[in-house]
Amino acid sequence: MAMFPDSGVPPSDAKNSLPDVTTANCDKLWYSTSRCQPRFDPAAANAMLAELMNVIMKGEVTYQCLALDNIQLAIRYLIQRGETMYAQTTGATANYYEAYLNPSLTRYNYGLTLCIVPHVTNTGTCYLNVDGKGWAPIMRNDNVAAVAGDVRAWAPIIVSFWNNSWYLVGTGLTYSQLPVVPPMPDLPLMLTSDLYTWVRPDGNDSTGDGTANDPSKAFRTINGCWAKIGGLYIASPIYTIVIMLGIPGDYEGFVLTGYGGKVRIQGDPASRAGYRINTSPPQIDNAMSGFIVGMNSLELRGVNIVSTQYGDGSGVGLWGIVLSSANVTLNDCDFERHVDSSGSAFAWIRTNSLLQWVGTNNFRGNGRKLGYCFLVSYSQIAPASGQPFWLNFYDFSIQQSSWNLSDLSTGMMHSTTVGGSGVTGSRYYITSNSIMSAHGQTLPGSLPGSVANGGQYHP
Repeated sequence: MAMFPDSGVPPSDAKNSLPDVTTANCDKLWYSTSRCQPRFDPAAANAMLAELMNVIMKGEVTYQCLALDNIQLAIRYLIQRGETMYAQTTGATANYYEAYLNPSLTRYNYGLTLCIVPHVTNTGTCYLNVDGKGWAPIMRNDNVAAVAGDVRAWAPIIVSFWNNSWYLVGTGLTYSQLPVVPPMPDLPLMLTSDLYTWVRPDGNDSTGDGTANDPSKAFRTINGCWAKIGGLYIASPIYTIVIMLGIPGDYEGFVLTGYGGKVRIQGDPASRAGYRINTSPPQIDNAMSGFIVGMNSLELRGVNIVSTQYGDGSGVGLWGIVLSSANVTLNDCDFERHVDSSGSAFAWIRTNSLLQWVGTNNFRGNGRKLGYCFLVSYSQIAPASGQPFWLNFYDFSIQQSSWNLSDLSTGMMHSTTVGGSGVTGSRYYITSNSIMSAHGQTLPGSLPGSVANGGQYHP
């Protein structure tokens, strides 16, 4: 705006009340025609009136010529409406909220207080970036980083900037550092869909959260994953916790215990040989790839159960999987044996457990010795209801029997193929009021089986 008209007065004669360093694109404010009578430029007066009218109109006040409070009333309305301190957030990355003010923020300062409407609920530690001025963590009023659910979608929050962080203010929740006696455990969450969590040999059990198939996000072991995930969710009759093996490789053996819902450990059925779950170091007196206790429904899909240590003479029992009071389904899985162990089995199903199969499951001995194909005690082996399956057995020597049933156990083949080659040893041994039904299939082994003590075999 023109603040100094073309009056012919030298600029050096004007006295500007606004220091030049604080003005932009402005001429001199005051001028003089006699060098002793400074005069106010009419153009400047009009400009200032325009500025004041802008304030009044922005405050949605109807200007009254006889009133002397138009400006202050407009300013109070502007403050009351809070438009300059309000924004809805955006952002494509979980727990990272972006907000844009009108007008844009010039800098962060301590005491800056804003009303923010989050577009998603946070699932853990979260951050806010206003007008690109930088990410800062959102903190609770007990000086702890926000936890899952503190910032809820479409529920306005008040945040105040202090100590390079955004603090939740007036959330309606009070966080106390005083301990509760006795301590109250966190309430478990309810599954609302299948939950996928990722494990990779290059992941990290300490820092991973299982949210992505990425080394920085994935867990390293199945045990590490279950330690953090298993206790978080109420067992659902509908939805499944799916532990995804993210890449081909060697995975440590696992222990899963005490969950009443559905769980699946999944590799890749099309290239299952590469998703190897290896025998772990001895647990008590046995080594195993999977120790499954009290699991209501566990499915192994597209994985390779591998026994690689503790052969004959070690005094350690070597098992593929061990079930105790558990229900397990094998779906397109392989078992491999890479060491002789005549006191072992591909699977030991004991103590009121059920092992079922579906798809194609291969048992490869690689020319090794093992004690049993399956050892059963008070348990059942059966096909999954109404689903076809194929069992293939290759190249191993059974030291005692393939199907070893005892203590009121049952084994069953039904309308499917049981085959393979190079398997030697007794086909079955049935005792203690147990029953084996082959349904016309030939069980693995090169020698007839035997029945004792009230057992039954139905070919």
